[in-house]
Amino acid sequence: MVAAVAILVVTGARAAPANPPVAVLESTEVSPSGTLVARFSSADGAMEYWDVTAWFDSGERFFARFLVTNQGPGDRTAAAVGHLVLANGDVLPFKWGRRRGDWKPGMEGRRLEIAKATLDVSEPTIVVDIDSRKHGVQVHLEIDRQNDPTLVEDFVTPYTYEVAMPALARATITARGASSAHEVVGSGAVTHTWMARPESELIRRRDEVLARQGDRTFYLSILTLPDGSRHSEWLEQHRKGASESGGSGTVTFGDATTAGSDARYPVATEWEFGPNGSRATLSRELLRMDPLEVLPQPFRFLLSLGGEPRRVWTAATVKIDLNGNPKKPGIVRELPGIAVSTFAGPE
Repeated sequence: MVAAVAILVVTGARAAPANPPVAVLESTEVSPSGTLVARFSSADGAMEYWDVTAWFDSGERFFARFLVTNQGPGDRTAAAVGHLVLANGDVLPFKWGRRRGDWKPGMEGRRLEIAKATLDVSEPTIVVDIDSRKHGVQVHLEIDRQNDPTLVEDFVTPYTYEVAMPALARATITARGASSAHEVVGSGAVTHTWMARPESELIRRRDEVLARQGDRTFYLSILTLPDGSRHSEWLEQHRKGASESGGSGTVTFGDATTAGSDARYPVATEWEFGPNGSRATLSRELLRMDPLEVLPQPFRFLLSLGGEPRRVWTAATVKIDLNGNPKKPGIVRELPGIAVSTFAGPE
């Protein structure tokens, strides 16, 4: 188990090369697309992961990553790592790692069973189960899937991802100290990312915002490449009439950062995007994680020599100007959600 978790951390902790290659922006042919199905590449450096993000009206938050990698010894090593953040701010982590043969891929890559964690994308409803009394976390999560996931394949070859847009989510949660399970309702989304080389060789930082209010959903992704250039994409969908809009372009970060944040890993409180000044406003940090913390010594010390990764989750509100004309007052919609910032190392 230690070896599997070590591989998970190395992929994020490895420092970018001193003279990083210039990114080639072109489309890649990936099959199947738009399904969340596992690729299970045979390439030596291949890795893929599914990030599950859910936020509930009652204040709980749920973050999980399911990962399959050929990096390190062996191939198809799998890990499941995540956190349940309670409404009072308490954080309950969970983690498992398994070598090939010790975990169960099923339904032709549509179901992953890694120890006490399961991700099932075989049905229109995405299902996640975490059943660990040892960690004090029991979660059964169901996320509606309104449309096929949107595939983004033109940023950094061979770095590709797809997103199941935020949708209605329901969960049954039993947390350590609770006398019984309780049901919650809110929003959830899943992104699936895959690559043929270590991630830190391809991107230096990844920022995302996921938001939803009723039938209107939103996703923003910003990739910072090793040479410092940024590439962003956003998509907004409205279920009524199946309308959608989006685009790519410049995202402007404000100067102010989240309260109490580490200056080496800055997360701006204002992100402006789009031609009409739509923006995401970040409020309070929900969780800041050093991926190396999941390792026992001496592995943590040895791997820390390769980099200092961080992941940060922050409560966010997206304000979208529906008018589309900066010269006229617009109709603004506010969508609550989550911002996620992933750093390969300090800025």
